[in-house]
Amino acid sequence: MAGGYCMVCKKICKWDRHRNAQYIIVTEKQVQLVDSEGVLKTWNKANNSHEGALIGATDKYLSLQEELRTEIINLVELSEELTKTALLHDLSGLINYLETLYKAAKAQGASSGHLAQLATAINSLILVRELSSRLPILQTKTTNISCAKSCMVE
Repeated sequence: MAGGYCMVCKKICKWDRHRNAQYIIVTEKQVQLVDSEGVLKTWNKANNSHEGALIGATDKYLSLQEELRTEIINLVELSEELTKTALLHDLSGLINYLETLYKAAKAQGASSGHLAQLATAINSLILVRELSSRLPILQTKTTNISCAKSCMVE
């Protein structure tokens, strides 16, 4: 900080805008120029064709999407475990965390499929939170979290 202004961010904002931030997300864009032969070597493992490179890149993308879905389901399972051990557990913390992930992914230029999965997870948890507040107290919140998990699997 210098003279009440932040020296970390590029906009040199007023310090009070950042003073309570626990972290700052910094995005960096990297450009690498590669000719078509370099692309084929990087992505194609089969037959050195453009189609093979496209298939390789698509496979990598799909595996990353599957990994993201699995991690979101793991978060829900951890939240379910927390519900069993903690009193008055609220899904707001998990929703806030996923919203932060969504904002960071959007700032980093994530694909629309990645953003759609995060948005689906957020909306599912919001729906579960609203349902749990409207349903009778006799129904356990664990059942509601299981519902969110099944919504994300689809």
